[in-house]
Amino acid sequence: MSLGDSRTLDGTWQPILLANLLADTGMPLVGANSGQSGTGLVQWVMNLTTYLNAAGARGDVGDVIINLGVNDIKVTMPVEATWKTNFLTVLDEVHARHPYARVYLMRPWKRGYSAQADTMAGWIDDIVASRSFLHLGPDERVWMEGGDDGATMTTDGLHYSAAGYAECAAQWQTVLGY
Repeated sequence: MSLGDSRTLDGTWQPILLANLLADTGMPLVGANSGQSGTGLVQWVMNLTTYLNAAGARGDVGDVIINLGVNDIKVTMPVEATWKTNFLTVLDEVHARHPYARVYLMRPWKRGYSAQADTMAGWIDDIVASRSFLHLGPDERVWMEGGDDGATMTTDGLHYSAAGYAECAAQWQTVLGY
């Protein structure tokens, strides 16, 4: 199951990931997805039930991959404690619905906000350390920035390009151990 903002809503990298996993494992896989364009953690908390229901996941979910936070990266960052509390509210509800799932968190990045992305990555590290079911996912500060300020992996410094879709899927595949 994938949860996130517009980069998850787009739904382009998930079929690539599922096809790669099918090729590697030979197992048929079903993906559930809930991406909400332009949303940050405040909107996710306010609409949590609706957004999670939109993912359509039923029964056992093996892995939940989450890419949230890029819309919270701003010149003036949110209050750290509030942001962490909001993210943990989302994560605890995901865990309550899917108690056996491994939950992975992407560390987001966008052009022009590298220092803020570094700050948020630290917050995400703290969050992952606070719950046994949480794991670090890929780091967009590395693969998406790519040494060229996102020129290859993005169309606009925020949204994935064709190369970015393929790389996002490959990054998740690696983190998931396939």
